[in-house]
Amino acid sequence: GEADEWEEALKRYPGLKREDKEVIPQASFMDAVAAIHEKQKAELRALVEEYYGSLGEREITRKKGDPACTPTRYIPDTLEEFDEKNEASLSELHEAAVEYLKGKVRYFRSQIARLSTMMPRVAAALFADVTERARKRERVRLKALRDAYEAEQTAWMATREGNNANLKPALGNENARPELDALCVREQERHTRAVKATDDALIDALEVMGTESWQLWTEVTHGTSQILTLFDTTVQPADLVQTDEDVVARRKTLVTLLKEYVKIEADGEQPAPPEGKAFHTREYKGVKQGKLGATPVFLSLRAMEEDAAAGTAAVIAAIDEGSTDPITANDTPNHAHVIRSRDRVISQYTQHFALDVENLIRQFSAIKREEQRWYQNWNSLVESLKET
Repeated sequence: GEADEWEEALKRYPGLKREDKEVIPQASFMDAVAAIHEKQKAELRALVEEYYGSLGEREITRKKGDPACTPTRYIPDTLEEFDEKNEASLSELHEAAVEYLKGKVRYFRSQIARLSTMMPRVAAALFADVTERARKRERVRLKALRDAYEAEQTAWMATREGNNANLKPALGNENARPELDALCVREQERHTRAVKATDDALIDALEVMGTESWQLWTEVTHGTSQILTLFDTTVQPADLVQTDEDVVARRKTLVTLLKEYVKIEADGEQPAPPEGKAFHTREYKGVKQGKLGATPVFLSLRAMEEDAAAGTAAVIAAIDEGSTDPITANDTPNHAHVIRSRDRVISQYTQHFALDVENLIRQFSAIKREEQRWYQNWNSLVESLKET
């Protein structure tokens, strides 16, 4: 509380006394400096008046010009001369305090300016981390599924090769028909297992991609609202009271100034911000829904099963589930940069997502078609053997 702050001030500044709290206004630093100035002036004058009053017939020690004195450290001859000397010393202290304050203000404003220039990097860094983690999780989970599928594929491919080797012309004999039928049953079971494994692996992989893309979409949209809320409470240069002190900062480019002028010409000059605020508020657009997640994944699968020429990008472009609710926040360049970063990362991820989903579906579809062609050839060979 206030008492604790004053105790801390007493520890840091030995020259302060406990009773000084009553004479130091709390309004500002310069008010405190002025109060201390008047207090020191009054106490010194009282001390000197007592000294001059107690001199009597004695002469002043340490007069101006004595060997033991300096141009600034001596006792004046009269009280009026002392007032002049003391006022000059106190004025120097006051000027030093003013310069100290100016230095701290410059430092504070420069720190705020640096913070403001760093703010646009926050969203980019966060979204890059979210994207990298989503892709890494997706790669790890897909690799585990791929390894399991390839192990099973190796097994049924070996069985297929064995069945093919056992399909000999001698099985065309009527006496070998039971052996041929048993071989056909084994091949049919293998074929059924291969098709099911391929379909299951495709569905599992698509589910992984849908889950991770939805997780990314959720983290990016939630992160956007949180960053905007954080920026609303972060001090920016426009929040500071303007002074005569300059702050080193990057100047606006001519292109930026022209864009601002065009906006003013189109929308008109904005009125003053609400009382107590440095910025207006505005509604930032939401994000289109349905472009990531399970919906586009399985819509793409159905579309490509119906038409081999269909593509995931076209399917995603046709999805229209509206947008999320707009976000109300301060109207600043840093806030707008967050929205642009959000839209950019979702757009880039959606492009890679569409390509990866389409490639995955085509890859497993090719494996399934090859298996089906093999099984058709097998049945044809079996029929030709039975006819011989």
